[in-house]
Amino acid sequence: MENAERGTLSSSGVAAPCRCTSQVSNMLGHSEAFMMRHTSCVLIFSIYFLASVKVFATTLDLPGAYFRPGHPIKGESIYDALDPERSEQSLRNLKTSADRLIKYSANYFEVAGHADAAECEPAECRYLSARRAQVVFRHLLRLGVDPMRLDSMSGWGTTAPIVGSGSKDIWRNRRVDINVSN
Repeated sequence: MENAERGTLSSSGVAAPCRCTSQVSNMLGHSEAFMMRHTSCVLIFSIYFLASVKVFATTLDLPGAYFRPGHPIKGESIYDALDPERSEQSLRNLKTSADRLIKYSANYFEVAGHADAAECEPAECRYLSARRAQVVFRHLLRLGVDPMRLDSMSGWGTTAPIVGSGSKDIWRNRRVDINVSN
């Protein structure tokens, strides 16, 4: 056995019980017999850790932007790529989001681009949605958001539609979401 104090793999490659089971079982309030059925301190500690941690993490979705079908094309500005019927609202949304990101500077954020299945092939939709996320991220930078707070920038393609493909509100799928977490 490698390290009996930590309880790792035996020479046969099968996990063996560790010496810390009684200590962990006392912390959990379970009988030692129950804990001995578990073969790894890592598993036991994980159960203890997960049971004792209170999760306070939350996410906040900030208003994003809506795009014209198939846009942005390479090199296109956000002003040309936004859906003309919703461009003013989208720009106001991004300004509001930027103001909130600046005000709450301890939070990280994700810029997530999305696409509609009717505007592109599945493989191309990933690239299109990634371009949308990039255009919005650059716009947020121009509005004063700190780039070091970006947690991720991703193109989700058609994997997270808001409405179905037959809906009259299909434009809602051609969007960028800004998600904030603490």
